[in-house]
Amino acid sequence: MLQTRSTPQSEDAAHSMVSLLLEQMLLETLKGRAVIPMAALCKRLGVRMSTLQRQLSALESYELVEVHCDESGRWTTTLTPQGMEFCQSAQAA
Repeated sequence: MLQTRSTPQSEDAAHSMVSLLLEQMLLETLKGRAVIPMAALCKRLGVRMSTLQRQLSALESYELVEVHCDESGRWTTTLTPQGMEFCQSAQAA
Protein backbone atom coordinates (compact mmCIF):
# COMPACT_ATOMS: atom_id res chain seq x y z
CA MET A 1 0.00 0.00 0.00
CA LEU A 2 2.70 2.51 0.98
CA GLN A 3 6.14 2.98 -0.50
CA THR A 4 8.92 2.44 2.04
CA ARG A 5 12.53 1.43 1.85
CA SER A 6 12.71 -1.97 0.27
CA THR A 7 13.45 -4.26 3.18
CA PRO A 8 10.78 -6.78 4.17
CA GLN A 9 10.99 -5.76 7.83
CA SER A 10 10.51 -2.05 7.11
CA GLU A 11 7.60 -2.84 4.76
CA ASP A 12 5.97 -4.99 7.44
CA ALA A 13 6.51 -2.27 10.06
CA ALA A 14 5.05 0.43 7.79
CA HIS A 15 2.05 -1.75 6.95
CA SER A 16 1.50 -2.50 10.63
CA MET A 17 1.82 1.21 11.49
CA VAL A 18 -0.78 2.16 8.87
CA SER A 19 -3.17 -0.51 10.12
CA LEU A 20 -2.82 0.67 13.72
CA LEU A 21 -3.16 4.30 12.66
CA LEU A 22 -6.36 3.69 10.71
CA GLU A 23 -7.74 1.56 13.55
CA GLN A 24 -7.12 4.36 16.06
CA MET A 25 -8.66 6.93 13.74
CA LEU A 26 -11.74 4.78 13.23
CA LEU A 27 -12.16 4.25 16.97
CA GLU A 28 -11.89 7.99 17.64
CA THR A 29 -14.33 8.81 14.85
CA LEU A 30 -16.86 6.26 16.09
CA LYS A 31 -16.58 7.83 19.57
CA GLY A 32 -17.68 11.13 18.01
CA ARG A 33 -14.25 12.73 17.72
CA ALA A 34 -14.09 13.40 13.98
CA VAL A 35 -11.16 15.85 14.21
CA ILE A 36 -8.26 14.00 15.79
CA PRO A 37 -5.19 15.80 17.15
CA MET A 38 -2.07 14.34 15.59
CA ALA A 39 -0.19 14.76 18.87
CA ALA A 40 -2.66 12.38 20.54
CA LEU A 41 -2.13 9.83 17.76
CA CYS A 42 1.65 10.10 18.20
CA LYS A 43 1.32 9.32 21.90
CA ARG A 44 -1.04 6.38 21.37
CA LEU A 45 1.07 4.87 18.62
CA GLY A 46 4.44 5.69 20.17
CA VAL A 47 5.79 7.38 17.03
CA ARG A 48 7.36 10.73 16.22
CA MET A 49 5.32 13.44 14.55
CA SER A 50 7.47 13.22 11.40
CA THR A 51 6.71 9.49 11.10
CA LEU A 52 3.00 10.09 11.58
CA GLN A 53 2.99 12.92 9.05
CA ARG A 54 4.73 10.73 6.48
CA GLN A 55 2.13 7.97 6.90
CA LEU A 56 -0.77 10.41 6.84
CA SER A 57 0.58 12.05 3.67
CA ALA A 58 0.54 8.68 1.96
CA LEU A 59 -3.00 7.99 3.20
CA GLU A 60 -4.04 11.45 2.06
CA SER A 61 -2.82 10.67 -1.45
CA TYR A 62 -5.31 7.76 -1.45
CA GLU A 63 -8.01 10.20 -0.19
CA LEU A 64 -8.49 8.17 3.00
CA VAL A 65 -7.63 11.02 5.39
CA GLU A 66 -7.37 14.79 5.42
CA VAL A 67 -4.64 16.62 7.33
CA HIS A 68 -5.13 20.15 8.66
CA CYS A 69 -2.95 22.73 10.38
CA ASP A 70 -4.81 25.57 12.11
CA GLU A 71 -3.59 29.14 12.55
CA SER A 72 -1.89 28.28 15.86
CA GLY A 73 0.12 25.42 14.29
CA ARG A 74 -2.00 22.59 15.74
CA TRP A 75 -2.03 19.57 13.42
CA THR A 76 -5.19 17.47 13.16
CA THR A 77 -6.50 14.75 10.89
CA THR A 78 -9.86 13.33 9.90
CA LEU A 79 -11.03 10.22 8.10
CA THR A 80 -12.71 10.98 4.79
CA PRO A 81 -15.93 9.18 3.86
CA GLN A 82 -13.78 6.89 1.68
CA GLY A 83 -11.48 6.31 4.66
CA MET A 84 -14.42 5.38 6.89
CA GLU A 85 -15.67 2.96 4.26
CA PHE A 86 -12.19 1.45 3.83
CA CYS A 87 -11.69 1.00 7.60
CA GLN A 88 -15.09 -0.54 8.13
CA SER A 89 -14.68 -2.95 5.22
CA ALA A 90 -11.20 -3.92 6.50
CA GLN A 91 -12.65 -4.64 9.94
CA ALA A 92 -15.38 -6.80 8.45
CA ALA A 93 -12.87 -8.87 6.49
